[in-house]
Formats: sequence, C-alpha cells, structure tokens
Amino acid sequence: MKMKNIASAIIFTSLIFASTAKAGPIYDCGPKNKDGFAKRFYEVYKEGLTSKLEQLAPIPSIGSAPSMEENDNGSSPLMDALYCGESGQEIKDSRVKFYGWFDVGGNISSSRSHYDSASGSGGNSPSGYYNRSNQITLNQAVFNLERLPDVEQKKKISYGFRISTIYGTDYQYSIASGLMSNQLIKNQKKYGFDPYLVYGDVYMPYIFEGLNIRVGRYSTLHDVESTFGPGNYTYGHSMLNVYDPYTHQGAVATLKLNKNWKTQLEVYNGSDTSINDTKNNLTSAGACIHFTSDSGNDKVYPCITGLNGGKYSYNNLQMHSINWYHKFDEKWSMASQFYYAWQDRVPNDNNQNAASAIAGTRASKCNPSDLTCKSSSVAAAHYLVYQLSSKDFLTLRNDFFKDNHGQRTGYNTTYSAHTIGWTRWIGNVITFRPELRFDHSYNQKAFDGGTKSNQYIAAADIIIHF
Repeated sequence: MKMKNIASAIIFTSLIFASTAKAGPIYDCGPKNKDGFAKRFYEVYKEGLTSKLEQLAPIPSIGSAPSMEENDNGSSPLMDALYCGESGQEIKDSRVKFYGWFDVGGNISSSRSHYDSASGSGGNSPSGYYNRSNQITLNQAVFNLERLPDVEQKKKISYGFRISTIYGTDYQYSIASGLMSNQLIKNQKKYGFDPYLVYGDVYMPYIFEGLNIRVGRYSTLHDVESTFGPGNYTYGHSMLNVYDPYTHQGAVATLKLNKNWKTQLEVYNGSDTSINDTKNNLTSAGACIHFTSDSGNDKVYPCITGLNGGKYSYNNLQMHSINWYHKFDEKWSMASQFYYAWQDRVPNDNNQNAASAIAGTRASKCNPSDLTCKSSSVAAAHYLVYQLSSKDFLTLRNDFFKDNHGQRTGYNTTYSAHTIGWTRWIGNVITFRPELRFDHSYNQKAFDGGTKSNQYIAAADIIIHF
C-alpha cells in the first residue's frame, strides 16, 4: 500500500472522531505544512534522529487497561507528519493514532542444532524470542491503529479502540488456537501474521474514579514483560514470560477506586484460544488488584486468572501471579514477577495408552502407570534497571523456571537464566539493544536439542519506530 493511501485512511478514521471544527495543520509545524506528506515524513524522521527528548526505561503498568491517570500525549514520526498536513488539527483532536515499528535481531549462540517449529525444540529453545540459533530474523513488524479514551475529563463517557498486528517470527508466541493458527500448528511457518490485539474501550469517569470496560482480544493481565519489543526491558524474554498465556478473548472491567487502588474482573473464553475454536473454548474468569503507593514508587499487582476448573485444553493454565515494581531513585528501579501455573488431566507422555496431546501443546511426563496427571510450573523473574542517561539504561535480569512435569518446555527440569542488557536510543526513533545471556538446566540436559545443560548467547536487536 502506498504511503499516500495509508495517510488517507488515517485521516478518514480520525475525522470520524474529530471534536473540533478547526481545520489545517497544528500550530507549531513551521514551513513543513507547505510540503507533501512524503517530504514531511522525511523531515520529521531526520529531526527524530537528533531529538533530545528523554527515553527512559519502561515502567510495568496494569494489564489491559488505559492508564486512567492521564492521557497519552505521545506521538510518532508518522503522526507528526500527518499533524502538519491539511487536516492536522482535526487528526490530533480525534486522538486516533497510527504507528508501529520494525524489530530485527540476531544472535550468536553455543547451541548449534536446528530449531524445529513442530516440537518447539532445538536451536536456542527452551529460551524464547530468539529461539533460532545463530540467525538474523525479523522478529516483529507491528502496525497499530488506536484511539485511547479521554481519561482526564470527568463528565462524559469516552470511547477507544485498538487494532495491533504482528508479522514476523514472534507471531508463534501470541497466536491463538483457531485464529489463523494453522500457519504455525499445521504448517510450521517461520514467519507468520497475527491480529494480536483487537478491542474496544468504554470509559465511564463518574463511577468511583473511573471504570473502563474492554471487549475483544486483549493481552493477558499479569505480565511484567510485553510481547511488543519497545515495551520490554531487553531483546530476549524470561522463560516465565515465554511459557505463560498471551491473549484472552472476552471482556475485562477495570475500576479505579482511588489514587492507590484499582480492581479488575474479566470473563473470557480460555487462554490463547479463539472463539472459533469451539472444541477448546472454556468459560473462564480472572481477578486482579493493583496498588500504587502515594509516592508512585511502588506498584503491587496480584492476579488470579484462568478460573475454570483447570481441565486440560489448549494452553488452559490456571495462573496465580504477583508483580512488584519499585523505584529506588531517579537512576535505580526494579521489577519482579512470580507465578504458579497448572492444569489438570494432561495426557501422560510416558504411557502409550494415554490420549494424544492437543495439536500445538505438549503432554506431561507423569508416573508411567497414569493416563493423565496434574501438570504445573513455578516461575520467577527479577529485573534490576539502572538509568545511565536520558537515552540509555542497563538491565540485569535473573529468572527461574521449574517445569514440574515437562509440559511447558518438553523437559522435566529446573532452569535458571541470567541476562545483562543495554538499551540505547538514537534520538527518539531507533532503539538498539545488545545483551549477553547464560542459561542452565539442572535435572536434565535441555539445551541444544537436549544435548547440553548450559547455553551461552550474545544477541542484539534494532527497533525502527515510525
């Protein structure tokens, strides 16, 4: 699609939501408002490469809800170019935004085996997101069209929506059974497409201090880490994140009781399962509490999700999770997450009379005499972050994962992983993230196709924002 056509589509969508009759570009465009869109975009991007704006380490936020404190007034090169066009003021007033990024990365690894998409083994697995060893890949090309509700006004209902798509190797983590899932489960494609987020928001400011109801396909509530590259501290991810659910399809209500407390309740059809997959749909529920200290330096977020009895189904994890973020000072901060996850009546891989695992999932390694068993995992991850300057920060991550029955990773073992990474912003449009990682499995050789207990990885990615 030509850039001019993309711009026209965004303008049309924006004008639907525009709340002003004022036409023309925004006031601070200077001579750019006389240029065509392509030239405006080029000039804005060139300015972005030398921007002095602060780019600080991300702060984990409450899952699947707008901030409910203040509106997101951030922009992007593409939107800044549109704001300086003929309908710029109307587009900005509409709060509709189109933005995205390309995330390309590579790794040098001690593991040499081929990654097998069908079994999820080999390569750098069970580590994730750069599971293909010694390769350069397009991890994700992400396109977002969104409108956030207006949470600063307190008089009327406000509406929002978001559509976010992922193309790249990362699609394999977010894909939902029954929603274009054959590209992974049946065809084992290296690169694939996933309509990762598709939802609408209704924000009602007069119920306590604000109630937001989100309906559609949205990210799970409990993660410190983000599927989206720019929202994550490092290029790679902890095993805690790799092996938990990614999306729900349903509805989640977030109620802000006061400046310190929020609650969430959700009803959905099962983790990582589309409403089209009638065989694996399970009516499920979840609940979370979010506490923020008066200073804002502490955020605690316990959640229970997947409440449906725990019967074995596609990724039907019963999740008990807690997150804690703490800011020590302007330089130092930390974020931690712990969870216990389980599902019941999982087929036994050690019994030839047991049923086969559901496509796209694994069986458990149980007592050989049992046909099924309860499968569980325990995971923890801790991030320590140091802000070096307004453009870069260091991250030290230590994570632990215990796969009690081998159902998550394929190996019945305990893992630890240690990562040190550096994030560097070039202006406000390019992010560079090199890192070093060491993985170890304790009870079984789980790396390089089950031949090694240790794995060493040097990796880096570059994110180009637009």
